[in-house]
Amino acid sequence: MMTANLLIEFLTEELPPKSLEKLGNAFAASVAAGLKNQNLTTTDTVTTVFASPRRLAVHLTAVPAQAPDQVVTLKLMPVTKKNQAGFFIAGNDFNWKT
Repeated sequence: MMTANLLIEFLTEELPPKSLEKLGNAFAASVAAGLKNQNLTTTDTVTTVFASPRRLAVHLTAVPAQAPDQVVTLKLMPVTKKNQAGFFIAGNDFNWKT
């Protein structure tokens, strides 16, 4: 599996200097956790945090170049009645013809 480095920078307005370490670590932890949940990190991935008053950044090594194939099922919206799914037009049932 091919891996690459990933650098994510977040540009901001002026951040309080006393909070930079905490904000940088929280940003990096959030990014790393999100990638791990999506199987986009490896055991060799190393996270490096960067923080300045106008920028937060995280650098990750050994990130897979392509996500592994996986089946994803998403429920987009609940449908309890026909008219909620677009089958109701001007008071008449809409019949699909095949």
